[in-house]
Amino acid sequence: EEFLDFHVKSVTDFVAEYRRKGEQIKGSQLPLAVNSGLSGPMDLAITPHLSYFCCEVDHQAAARRVPLHPIYVYKLADGLDRPVTSTASGWDWAYVMEHNLPGLVRTWTALSYAFGHNLMAPHRQWCYTKEKGTHWYSGPTEAYAPLYRFVRDHAEVLDDFQAVGRVAIVYDNHSRRVGKGNVEGIVTTLAESNWPFRVLVQGDDWLPGYTIDKAAVEQFDKVIIPGDLQLSEDLKPVLDQARTAGKLVTWSSAESLASLGKNPVQISSPGAVFVTPRVKVTSGQPTLAIHLVNRQYDGEKDRMVPLTNVTITLDAEALPGPADACRSAKIHSYGKEDLIVVVKPEGKSLTVTVPELELWAIVELRWR
Repeated sequence: EEFLDFHVKSVTDFVAEYRRKGEQIKGSQLPLAVNSGLSGPMDLAITPHLSYFCCEVDHQAAARRVPLHPIYVYKLADGLDRPVTSTASGWDWAYVMEHNLPGLVRTWTALSYAFGHNLMAPHRQWCYTKEKGTHWYSGPTEAYAPLYRFVRDHAEVLDDFQAVGRVAIVYDNHSRRVGKGNVEGIVTTLAESNWPFRVLVQGDDWLPGYTIDKAAVEQFDKVIIPGDLQLSEDLKPVLDQARTAGKLVTWSSAESLASLGKNPVQISSPGAVFVTPRVKVTSGQPTLAIHLVNRQYDGEKDRMVPLTNVTITLDAEALPGPADACRSAKIHSYGKEDLIVVVKPEGKSLTVTVPELELWAIVELRWR
């Protein structure tokens, strides 16, 4: 244990010194990224010294479905206050190349931006299989450029937005170091249920600078902890306070969702959709960008199954302003012209319908 502790801290100190030396030579700040998949405490130790993560993330291409694991990576990175520029694994890219699946990759791109991060444009991606070893996938420009052009053209509803959520999931680095407190299953269950949530990170001597205090807990209506959390002494009084306030939810299974109450995001759709509301406040004026990512991917035909009349209803807990102060929405859909639709306020809630969803749409709501 002491040997491992020494190596983790020594390597972290070396990378931090490397950055400081570069900034000394340059005379100004330098961005620093590492190829860390955020998969465990050793991968996170360098976080305080990073500008962003630039990493391989398993996208489970062989399953031929919109993946869940990247969502865990993106939400944990939010809790660490670091952006992620991701790519898929070498095995993923080899599978995409062998089976010619650009449509699947486009779901990965949409997913990354919907959760506030980004997937590298697949210009030249490393592939690996036991049979072929290292080889390369050069994604066809015509398959991907239009989607990345859509991103560039809609920066105003992507840049500087933050996740909405009155529910928090606790990631505790101390617990993860002893093999306890894995929250990936909780994260993906809430994401599949379209519950808006955030991740709170409790650090330790490997991950300094991250502390969950009473003020952080007070921002949330519910705070979820895994059932096998191995509490550190610093975290115990904070969670005791949450328990006393009726906020603490100890997760056992998907049935624990019922302890959260009513989901402030409701959807009526002929097929499964990820819904992620994100907010930005500029000069006191909030804008809500609601991302809808179609999960109806046909793996045999490598195409999306379009959905019609996808209706979302947001309660006050998910809104940055009064429901009756927002009367119209602009729908930005990949591959389609922007569309203005009517918003229907109903008490403290509002409802908006997206007439057609193919891959990805962003519903823009503004308060004036």
